[in-house]
Amino acid sequence: MSMSCMPKKSGFSIVEVVLAGAVFIVFATALSGILLQSLESGRRNAELTAAITYAEEGMELARAIHQQGFASLQTVHDGRIERNGSDGWDFTDDEGDQFNQYERRMTIEYARRDNNGMIADDGTEDTRTLKVTSIVRWEPTPGQPETVEFSEYITFWEEPIL
Repeated sequence: MSMSCMPKKSGFSIVEVVLAGAVFIVFATALSGILLQSLESGRRNAELTAAITYAEEGMELARAIHQQGFASLQTVHDGRIERNGSDGWDFTDDEGDQFNQYERRMTIEYARRDNNGMIADDGTEDTRTLKVTSIVRWEPTPGQPETVEFSEYITFWEEPIL
């Protein structure tokens, strides 16, 4: 009997199996890298959103204190916001607020104006305009601190200009 008459066997050769396994491993590695990067990005975005919300809350509380009266806003460096009873808020010169991994520090300082009356980094102190800054710091990865900062100016617009 000659070999050409033998029936062919169906199935995969060892080379085909090894090649298919290698292709699967390459795709699985690439997909797991993309998945891990996506999870890390989602975590960092969630942390950033929480920090922005915490900083914005500080600005809203500063506006609430301003609504109690402009005199309620005093210059503070690295202060915190605390409840003063049931109907209002105050700034204190204590260390900043802590919420989970986030630390918020509030700074209130007099704005400065140049000779043209424009707000500037240096110049004459304007006691009717305050610069309120809310800074939130956190460390998503040890040794890599992140910061979110918001600033705005609050004026005593009810005071007459002399």
